[in-house]
Amino acid sequence: LNISRTIHKKARYIVLIDNSSSAGLKENGDAVRNIISGIKDLERECVVEYYTFSNAVQQKAPADTLDFSGEGTDISGALRDVLQQADGDTPESIILVSDGIYNVGENPVTFAQESPVPIFTIGIGDTSQQRDIVIIKIISNSAAYMGKNIDAGVMIRNNGFSGGKTTMTLSRGDEVIETRIIELPSSMREKNFEISFTADREGMNEYTVSLLPLSDELIVENNRKSFYVRVLKNKIRVFVLGGMADPDYSFLVRSLSRSDKVELTTFVEKKDGSFYSDAGGVFPKKIEDADAAFFVFYPAEYSPVRYFDMLKSSIEKSNIPVCVITGKSALPKTVQFLSGLIPSEFKTASSSESYFRLTDTGIEHHIMRIAETNADNLILWKTVPPFYFSGGYLLPKGESRVLAFIDNNIDTAVPFIICSPRGKRRYTIVNGYGLWRWDLLLNGESGDIYGTFINNIVSWLTDKEDEKRVSVFTDREVYRSGEEVLINAQVYDDNYAPLDNARVKVSITGDDVVLERVLTGSGGGTYEGRIDVIEPGRYTYRGEVSYYDRNIGDDKGEFYIGAFSIEMLETRARYDILKQMAYVSGGGFYTPLSIKEMFKNLSHQEKEITKETEIELYNKWVLMVIVIILLSTEWFVRKRLGML
Repeated sequence: LNISRTIHKKARYIVLIDNSSSAGLKENGDAVRNIISGIKDLERECVVEYYTFSNAVQQKAPADTLDFSGEGTDISGALRDVLQQADGDTPESIILVSDGIYNVGENPVTFAQESPVPIFTIGIGDTSQQRDIVIIKIISNSAAYMGKNIDAGVMIRNNGFSGGKTTMTLSRGDEVIETRIIELPSSMREKNFEISFTADREGMNEYTVSLLPLSDELIVENNRKSFYVRVLKNKIRVFVLGGMADPDYSFLVRSLSRSDKVELTTFVEKKDGSFYSDAGGVFPKKIEDADAAFFVFYPAEYSPVRYFDMLKSSIEKSNIPVCVITGKSALPKTVQFLSGLIPSEFKTASSSESYFRLTDTGIEHHIMRIAETNADNLILWKTVPPFYFSGGYLLPKGESRVLAFIDNNIDTAVPFIICSPRGKRRYTIVNGYGLWRWDLLLNGESGDIYGTFINNIVSWLTDKEDEKRVSVFTDREVYRSGEEVLINAQVYDDNYAPLDNARVKVSITGDDVVLERVLTGSGGGTYEGRIDVIEPGRYTYRGEVSYYDRNIGDDKGEFYIGAFSIEMLETRARYDILKQMAYVSGGGFYTPLSIKEMFKNLSHQEKEITKETEIELYNKWVLMVIVIILLSTEWFVRKRLGML
């Protein structure tokens, strides 16, 4: 049984209104409200749905709630979202009210080309160049050491002023660090100004550069911009002890001395048991202050055993991570020296000039990471010249991680580079010598492979974060106002294996903000979540992790949101964007004075929608019986009346 019916449906339009900060400049806000009042005439004959947007879309009563406070403008994202929310009920067209300025997402013209409906655009704002000076960006190091200079570049753009001068001030809170008079670039040009100051306060420091406003300047909010620098109290203190004067020792010390993050203390043993040293103090007391220690071919054959216990005591007392490069060491003595620190055994194999092959663990490990991708990592390591293997090597007892095996076509399981497992005292063992050739013979052809490798060992040895079972962190420490904050977490079980299906709850606290997010698992013990735009300032976060009824651990940190708004970078309305969007989508461009003309081009006719319903009578026996009775009655009546 087929039943058809016709439904009359009013034409439906979506009105998308820009609620970003730039759209509210000057008298734009009043113009938008007048446009909305005019569009309401459409509601007599059509269905009109209102949405506002900046960096995201919201459905609300726009005339009452527009505040033009949105940070970031994503026009293409807003169009995409409202069409997805239509859920098959496609509107006749979209009416976009905007200044055409976008600073988030893709070019809206590109999206408009693929739009399934026409886009009618109504331009607001002033297309003439506004008189304004803007701090475009500040480039500086994100970290510096106490007492060192911090250099920064301040990029300033002049819009509409014919040159001139103004005052630039660098401050930290209420403290003025520097004030100077600067010569502005010519109109519509940009100029970089260098500033330099001393890092004198440990921790995260917020610095602000501000420009004295000029007369008749459009907005002054973009005359200020903040940047953050973390000032570190100390460098990483590295203790290096060589069993003999040798190129491996010399190249290691030279590589470490190139880093401005490392403070070196070096000793080289003489054959009489005394030491050459670049530092004052009595050996081995200097090791107690170290963050990491390198032992290069130590102990040698002539090394006095009396120093072993003193060195080990200092290492254990201060929990100092160590790297042991064996090569030409007296290995039986090395086993004796390392007993209690790295329980090991002395093994032998065939001596040779050798290459090495990375293990699956080594490819991913920080120590061996000299390129961004695994493929590039393997390619670069294959460019290094061979090293030498003396025939003896150290093999730690118990659990360890082999990052690379010696590949000499003779012995198949001789470990070249070994490191400690998670949760244990950190150590690295290198069973070979002649690594200095990686620096000398490559001579920078494939980048500083040797230097990167040595610095990787230092950073891995001194990285305490990697030992934690719970690590919660943001993708950056400093954000611009309007940017989305991404929070990540890494969770491990008791055996330091990645733990999935945990509950990771993160609490974020600011001056007037308290937020909570439960992060979503993404596999491999990793979790992530996002925070929408929040006010500029300092925020702390704390992540708490549980697994069913067990508490796994927690972690905390902080991030900063700068006060500068990306909405203030561009203030001139982009009617050219709006016109292109209208043209490629089959719509039209209008101004607030011509919206009545737009109404004439919109279809107000109701749609006739025919819906057919097919009823399968054999599946509905009651209805089928009724129909049969009715048909039988009709036949009987017709028969009695002689109509058949």
